[in-house]
Order: sequence, then C-alpha cells, then structure tokens
Amino acid sequence: MTERVAPLVTFWTPPVDEVVRSFSISSYNMLAQVYVNTSQFPYCPRRYLRRKHRLALTKSLLQSLQVDILCLQEVDCYKEIETYLQEKGYKGIFQLRGGMKKDGCAIFFQSDKFELLAEHSWDCDQVQFPTLKKYCHENWNPYVDERHRRNNIGQCVWLKWRTESEVSYHLCIANVHLFWDPLHEDVKLLQTLQAVHEMDEFIQRCKRDGMEDENVNVFLTGDFNSSPGTLIYKLLTDGQVEWYGQEMEQQFRLSKEPLERTDNNNEMVNTMTTSRSALWTPIFARHVMVNIPFQFKSAIWSVLGKEMDWSNRTEKFTDNIDYIFYTGTQLKPIQVIPCPELLQRYEHFLPNENFPSDHIPLGCRFELVENRWKNHHDQMDKQQ
Repeated sequence: MTERVAPLVTFWTPPVDEVVRSFSISSYNMLAQVYVNTSQFPYCPRRYLRRKHRLALTKSLLQSLQVDILCLQEVDCYKEIETYLQEKGYKGIFQLRGGMKKDGCAIFFQSDKFELLAEHSWDCDQVQFPTLKKYCHENWNPYVDERHRRNNIGQCVWLKWRTESEVSYHLCIANVHLFWDPLHEDVKLLQTLQAVHEMDEFIQRCKRDGMEDENVNVFLTGDFNSSPGTLIYKLLTDGQVEWYGQEMEQQFRLSKEPLERTDNNNEMVNTMTTSRSALWTPIFARHVMVNIPFQFKSAIWSVLGKEMDWSNRTEKFTDNIDYIFYTGTQLKPIQVIPCPELLQRYEHFLPNENFPSDHIPLGCRFELVENRWKNHHDQMDKQQ
C-alpha cells in the first residue's frame, strides 16, 4: 500500500498557546521541469514526472501549507503559479536566472496582511568586487575567471505588516538558491557573501528612503545546498568563518570526475570538459577570516533544538540543505513544518506519485513580540 505524502508537510509541530500577532513563512525548492528525467530519478515512474502531474501536485501542496509568505526556488511555471496563488490572496515577485535558464526564484505574500514597499534582485555572477576584494586571492579576477559564474540569483523584499498596532512591523525577506556542487564550496561562499552584501545594501537604501528601520526583522531563506556544520552554515549562524583555501584546492584537484546534473535532454548542466586541476582558480586568499554584518539563527533549530533530518531526499542523497534564517529581537519562532517525527518514519524517495519535488517545504510560524515598554519610552524621549 502506497503511503500518502500529504501529511508529511501539512502537519505542523504541536500548537502553542494562542498568540495575538504571528505570521508564517515557508521555503520550498519546487524542482524545475528541466531537471526532471528518469535517469535523474530512476525510482519514479515516468508518468509521475510529467509536468502536468507535477504542477497539479505543486498547486495542491502550496495551498495546503496555509502560510503567509512563500519563498520558492526552481520556479519554471511562474505564470501558472502566480495565477493560482492570486486566487488564494497572494501577490508575488519573480526573478529569472540568467544564462538562458528557464527557472528562477519567487516570493509570494498574503496581500491583505502585508504591503510591499520595496524589492531588489541580483545575479550572483555579477560580483560586487570592491566590497569583497579584501577576502579574495590577489590574482583572482572576477571579470576574467568563469568558474564562479553559475547563473545563481537572489531576491529580497521589504514588507510592512498591515496592523492596527501602535508599533510598525517591517520584514526584510531574502530568497536565494546557491550552487549545488559540494566541491565548489568557495563558489558557494562567494555567493553567500554576495547575498548578504546585497541584503545589507538593500536595507541601507530603504532606510535612506525613509522606511522604518528600528523594528525591521531580517530573513534569509532558500536552498543553500549546504548541510548543517558546513562552512556556509557556520558563516551565517556565527557571523564569521575561517577559510582555509589550500584544503579546498587539494580536495578539488584530487577529484577525478566532475559531478553531473543533467537536464531533460540528458545534457550536463555544468559541463566540465577539462580536468578539475586545469579549472582551478583560487577565489579566496589561502587563509582568511570572513565576516558578515549579520548573525542569523535557524528557525527550525530554534524550535526543535536541531535541524530537520532531511529536506532533500533522493536515491543518491539525503540531507538537510534548506533553511529559514532570521535575526531580530521581535521574532519568536513557535512552530515548524513538517513535524520531524513524520520525516523519521518516511521511507520513500522524492519525487514520487504523491510528491512533485525532491525537496520538501520547510516552514516556521513566528510570534511578533511587541515591546510596549520600550516603545513607550521611545515616544516619551521624542516628546522631550
């Protein structure tokens, strides 16, 4: 008997006491159709990999989540998803990947609950070199080197919560999809630094434009293609990380075969026609301490005391690589989705008959804590 998949992602962890102000956010890699084929997912019958079947499942899944904000990756059917979600009260923005790619990232939000004040997107291939130069190898030139050019992108929005509260709540939400190859950790580090830099610049620009800055809560969500304990995870949660370039270079050179991911024409998405040794160009200095202006917390970890057992599950790979990071004194994570006990019992690979992607959506419900005492004194100070 086939196990039903829907409860896997629609069951939240046990509810908490009713809260006055809360909102929910979810991150989900939808798996673009261009990456779907029987050689990539041989355990899944072809009929369940077809676009029509998967799109219907995706729509049903997104509706079942019942979240206020959706951060999606590998979106290659934006018009269909946008039309469907608009009927459910969402508005959204979309950013297509470069390099003739057919998918991109999207952020949707409930328009009766949030107002979009600003938006921004970036191409990870367009490196903000003057800002990141202090970390980079002296001989690395982003305008000549091509190894970091992977057509990955990011986007962020500034939302204002429509509330009658005297306190104004603002959210800065970023959505990213980092490069997938574990042997290109330096490329992912560069993309992460680029994302954080773009977020910081976006926030500063919004402040200059007169938007509320005191009560802004910052989120960084997406598919990071990085497991807990990796360099990327440590950088985001610690605010800094020590980079040892010589170890990465040795690992890269010793790898004899390039990792492959094929599109539906069985063509390598990131074809490497020469040896890894010939392709190696150091991006970062051999030994450098890398810092970012944020120190994030993982929403899932804050509730469970650990990350999910997995967010991506296939025949060749099972691990947690998707996250909802946050920072802000007003935020209190109170529930997550899915319920981790369900993941522990789940034995099937993804995608399958009942589930359209190789990723599951992760979600978190946050309580917004209103510091009335601080707000009162701030107003008194302004009157004096």
